[in-house]
Order: sequence, then C-alpha cells, then structure tokens
Amino acid sequence: MSATTRVDLVVLEHEATHVLPAEWVTRDETRVSLRLVDPPALGTTVGISSSDLVNWVQGEVTDVEGDVIQIAVRSEIPADRRDYSRTYGGLDLRYQIVPKQQVELVSRRWVSTGKSTSDEWHKPDPFMDFSASGLKFHDVDRCSAGDLLLVEFRVPGSPVVHRATLHVIRVLPIPTDEMDNEPFEIGGIIPSRMVATHFLHLDPASIIALIHFSDRIREAAVF
Repeated sequence: MSATTRVDLVVLEHEATHVLPAEWVTRDETRVSLRLVDPPALGTTVGISSSDLVNWVQGEVTDVEGDVIQIAVRSEIPADRRDYSRTYGGLDLRYQIVPKQQVELVSRRWVSTGKSTSDEWHKPDPFMDFSASGLKFHDVDRCSAGDLLLVEFRVPGSPVVHRATLHVIRVLPIPTDEMDNEPFEIGGIIPSRMVATHFLHLDPASIIALIHFSDRIREAAVF
C-alpha cells in the first residue's frame, strides 16, 4: 500500500467533532497506525474513512509517538449509507432551496466553505426520521421533488454545526388525521407536507455524528 494514500481521521470529541488528514503507516484487522500533523490525544475515540476501506472503522487512540498514532479497532460501520436504519428524533435543522440554475456551482462550495445562495432560511418541524442516508421531515409547501437543499444541523448535546446538501426525492401531503393540531413553535405554521430527501454531500464527521445520535436514541428506548 502506498504510504501517501489519503485517510480521513474523524476525531469524535463531544464539543468539537472534526476531520484530520492522515496517511497509512500499517494496519490489520485489530490495529491501525496513522501519521498526521496534529495527532489527537491518547484515549480519543476516532473514526477512519478511506478509499482503501470497504467500511467506516471506529476505534480508540492507544499510543501517540511523535506524528504517529496507534488505534485499536473497536467496530466497523457499513460505508454504504443505504444500509443505515432510520431513527425518529429531534434535529436542530434549517435549509435553503438552491435555484436550479445554480445547483452545480453551489453544492460542493456549501459543504466545504459554508457559502450559501441567500440569507433566507427555512426551519421544518425538528422531529423527523433521519439516518446517514437522508431525512424525512414535515414542513409547509416550500420545496418540490428534484430540488437541492443546503442544510445546517446540530445534534442534541453538541454545539457542532454540520453542513450538507440534500436532494428532494418526493413531497406528499400529510394525511389529515396525521397533521398536528398546533405549530411546533410559537407563532409558527402547522406543517402540511412530508418531505423525503437523500444526502448528496455529507462529511464523515457528520455521518458518524448522526450514527451516534441514533445509537443514543435506541439505547434510551431500551430503558
């Protein structure tokens, strides 16, 4: 394996989930060695993403020597986001609808730099079905199938802002017997549409943040 193969090291610190560029040194099924400029501290929980890997790898930093870290592999997560199960929970989310003539220019620029197309943001009902493959939320009649959405969201318990782009798959009326009787926030509007979407661009740190939030919800539901 080439020593220059790019690896994304996702540092899963509660207050500052972020991605660091790294290089392979060695690896096997239980242990990984990486070289990077600013190694995380001993005991840090991390995720690893690379074109060389079939799955996302999660583990713990067990040794730091100069610019090389040793990671004990704890688990693997399927990298195919279609395999991620959906969970119902609350996300602090807002979005913009991208004008169709600007889609190609705007999408990747938004995720990498945070530069959007306007100052107008929409907030749907925060309680939604979510996974690392997409979101299904309730809102008023704003977007249509085929639209591109620029999205910012936070998971509960973390101040980290995640950016992503979503492709709207379908928009359907909410059945009358399933509509809320009151708006989800004071002064708001009662949602009338169900919006199903698929992530187009979502960083590894954001994927793992959604997976961990989903795990927290499932663990809480057991008790």
